[in-house]
Amino acid sequence: MQINLQLNSSGRGIAACQRPQRGCVKVMATATLEPVTAPATKPASGLKHLSPEAQARASEKGANKFEKAKVQKCGSTMWTEVPELAKLLREGNTKWEDLSLDDVDIRMKFAGMFHRGKRTPKRFMMRLKLPNGEVTSEQFRYAASCIKPYGADGCADITTRANLQLRGVKLEDADRIIEGLIAHNMTSFQSGMDSVRNLTGSPIAGLDPHELYDTRPILYEMNNVLFGNGRGNEEFANLPRKLNICISPTRDDFPHTQVSSMQHLGLDAVRYALQDPALMHVYAIYLETEPVQHSLPCTMLVLVTPR
Repeated sequence: MQINLQLNSSGRGIAACQRPQRGCVKVMATATLEPVTAPATKPASGLKHLSPEAQARASEKGANKFEKAKVQKCGSTMWTEVPELAKLLREGNTKWEDLSLDDVDIRMKFAGMFHRGKRTPKRFMMRLKLPNGEVTSEQFRYAASCIKPYGADGCADITTRANLQLRGVKLEDADRIIEGLIAHNMTSFQSGMDSVRNLTGSPIAGLDPHELYDTRPILYEMNNVLFGNGRGNEEFANLPRKLNICISPTRDDFPHTQVSSMQHLGLDAVRYALQDPALMHVYAIYLETEPVQHSLPCTMLVLVTPR
């Protein structure tokens, strides 16, 4: 017996069972074929990694628009959506006017892209990550190549946290720039909003004859852990507030660990009078809105064994 299934113009299935021998008997049946659709998924909320107390504050009725936007949809979604939107814009499959204003003005900061609609509409400032403020000639040339096509609209800043900011960037170019940054051991992810800011250290680390320990490898390792090797780490993407971290390899404190912003974590390397290990003393500094008067020693010690 053979069973044949055909679709008619109404989308209903017609099944025919046939005996190949003489005196064929046909059995007709109909069935409706429903289209297969994926269930709608709700965007990931920015509350996922927050404490219950922080979740409650972020969800309050009087929360500001930034907190409300993050609760509705976590900015970490921009790590995949920005490259996708860039491609859609470039290929003409979507328009700027169709983009979510909250994505453009708020959430894209999680990918390091800052939009100022009144001053530079449809162009972004892209902030990078340069641990210890170190940049090679190859990295610097790549950064310059990203803004060169924009002519007078493209420029770069060197920031107070020893970082680079690229200005004039168009969203339709963002995916290519991001992949190029990662290929050159840089990134723009988590350089904005409530995350850990660019990791700073001594400008003469590795050269200072009086340093107790070359802290650059620690900063690079922290950079990879905190920011997912440049691809983003959502556990540290939406903190209750931004966090500035600095590691000084000497008592001279050239990077000024104790005069930074809110909840600054300054690690001041201190040579302990025991063998070779360097004992780091940890300070916590808080209150971004008020001038920092002094630091408070924490009850935490970090033991570093030189390689």
